[in-house]
Amino acid sequence: IIQRLVEHCPRRQVGFISEAIVKEALALSIQPYSNYVLQHMIVHGSCDDRQRILNFAFGGAAVLCKFTHGCVVVLAAFENVAPDRQAALAERLAQEEGLLVSMACSRQGAAMVSRVLDVLNEPEVRHARSEMAPAAANLAASEHGRAILAKLGIPVVSSAAASGSARQ
Repeated sequence: IIQRLVEHCPRRQVGFISEAIVKEALALSIQPYSNYVLQHMIVHGSCDDRQRILNFAFGGAAVLCKFTHGCVVVLAAFENVAPDRQAALAERLAQEEGLLVSMACSRQGAAMVSRVLDVLNEPEVRHARSEMAPAAANLAASEHGRAILAKLGIPVVSSAAASGSARQ
C-alpha cells in the first residue's frame, strides 16, 4: 500500500510517510518486506526522497550489504545512478575485506557482486579474484557462489572429484 501511495500521490499528501521511511531507512532496509518500500522509493519517490535514500544506501553500503535484504536496497540504488557513482560504489565494496566473498553465497548478494564485477576495472577485478580464490571451496557450496567463481574464471573442484583424485 505504501508503495502505491508513494508512486501515485503528490508529495504534499505523502510527505510525512516519506519522512518516516527515510528516518528509519536502516531498519527498513534489512527487513524482508519493508526493503521493497525503499527500493520502490528509489525509483518512484520524489526527487528529494530519492536523493536522500540513494545517499543513505551509498553511505552505508558496506553495512547494508552484510544483510541479505539490505543488499537488495543497495543494488536498487546502484542500478539507478550514473556510471561514475556506480564505479565509486563498486570500488568501495571491493575494498571491504571479505565483503564480496560473504555476499556471493546468497542470491541477492551474488546479484550485487556480479554487478560490482561488471563495473570494476581490471586491476580491481584481479584483486577481487585473489580474495575469492581462497574461499572457492566455500563459495562452490552454493549455486550463487559457483556463478561468481565462474564469472571470475576460478575453477571449482567438486569434493567428489577432489576425493577421487586423492585415492589415485
